[in-house]
Amino acid sequence: MRNGDSCLLYYDLTDHLPNYTIVIKTRPDYKERSMTRVFSKANKENFANDLPSTEWSMVFDQQDANCACKAFSASVRDRNSGNFGF
Repeated sequence: MRNGDSCLLYYDLTDHLPNYTIVIKTRPDYKERSMTRVFSKANKENFANDLPSTEWSMVFDQQDANCACKAFSASVRDRNSGNFGF
């Protein structure tokens, strides 16, 4: 039987055909976990503490809005990757 097969049981004593389902639960293989970021309370606090210590002048001193947006995104992405790694 495969995992989760359903079958029909034929029994000659009655005109009802009982149904049954066998479900076999398997545990996931934790060695092959997908890459998941851990958003624990400690990681969130570290992220919140890193933001004020970031040098934001590279964002505020930009004359071009696109360059400022890219600098802002890079800063937040770096803090995010550092605190919520895989």
